[in-house]
Amino acid sequence: MDLFKIFFSAASELSGADLTNYLISQILGIGVFVICLVIGQVNGFKIILGLKIAANLLQTVSMLFVNAYVGAIVAALAAIISIAVFIFRRNCIDIPKWFAPASIAIYTVATLISFSKPTDILPIIGGILLVLSLVSKTTTGFRIYMLISAIMWIPYDVAVLAHANLLTHVGNLITYAIGIIRFDLIKRKKTDGTGI
Repeated sequence: MDLFKIFFSAASELSGADLTNYLISQILGIGVFVICLVIGQVNGFKIILGLKIAANLLQTVSMLFVNAYVGAIVAALAAIISIAVFIFRRNCIDIPKWFAPASIAIYTVATLISFSKPTDILPIIGGILLVLSLVSKTTTGFRIYMLISAIMWIPYDVAVLAHANLLTHVGNLITYAIGIIRFDLIKRKKTDGTGI
């Protein structure tokens, strides 16, 4: 019961337009959750990136409905950065060495503009980890960075009443952990001849 009070006490006090916006945010957040569950269980970068772009666009709108502006900026930038990486990979172009530092700098500057409380640092760290995941040369690296990014988002989601996004990030934590076990540990053991 105490967890319920922690997560939903502020939401239970909402009314009118604020309650409507909260509910719309949660519905969109559930859509993000479903997409992210699928992302964690696929193994092709192009599919992962296409789904990630869709999830980030939905998350941007979801965060805007609860006035979580830093989270919305991080999600919007994640969509843009994911599109750029998708284009690089689709055209078989190596991601330029400047891309990750430039993306991290853009994240930091853009989000610091609307930074207002200590929890706002968490999505910034999550965004930086997203950049590192996207420039990773392997799907293993992608999953590891995304798992850590999910951990960064969880307290932020609670703080800004983005409860469905909380579900997404807890789901990401679980699905990327399963993906790491499934693709990176078990499958690798079998192909290395060290498994059963």
